[in-house]
Amino acid sequence: SRFIAALFVLVVAVAGGLFFYLQDAERLKPDLEAFILEQTGVAVTIGGELRWELFPPLELHMADVSAKDADIDARAGSLSLRMDLSAMWQDVNRWKITALTLTDTTFKNDSGTTQLAELSITDFTPGEPAQLLIDGTYQAKDAPEPIPGTLNGQITYFPATTTATESLRLTQTTITSTDISAVCDVDAKENGKAIPDVATTP
Repeated sequence: SRFIAALFVLVVAVAGGLFFYLQDAERLKPDLEAFILEQTGVAVTIGGELRWELFPPLELHMADVSAKDADIDARAGSLSLRMDLSAMWQDVNRWKITALTLTDTTFKNDSGTTQLAELSITDFTPGEPAQLLIDGTYQAKDAPEPIPGTLNGQITYFPATTTATESLRLTQTTITSTDISAVCDVDAKENGKAIPDVATTP
């Protein structure tokens, strides 16, 4: 969920910086990195190109993006984001990301390594279901080979409030791997346990 939060903060920061950095998107890199770190605790580095297209719609493209905190180390070859500008004057929690795509992405933690050929989210608004597609592999720390798999379903991100921690919900999500196909519903909270409801098909 912290990864989703960092992406959402990225959108807020970019929208806020547009009016000051219209001529040179590269100038926004240090401010984006500092703002995301301050808001989420995730250290983000934009090592490659940063550019955008303003109208219509707002599109942001980044290359060689890395993110790191105490629990995970992530790197994406590219990140592309498209946003519905008609919602920019509304409450920030009503903003819509019409498309978000990460390619050639690696996540590493103490338990293993996840490599994603593609991660895409479409029609994302906090608190509402969005379509999620993940295609990649996972290799546990001591496993001899990675396990390929795809995940296709709906994801809902709930930002933190004064009465609740941030959380994620997966619904009607199909997970397909070499030997199994499963449909699952999962609720996961920050510093909490994921509680899955899974139906499997060999």
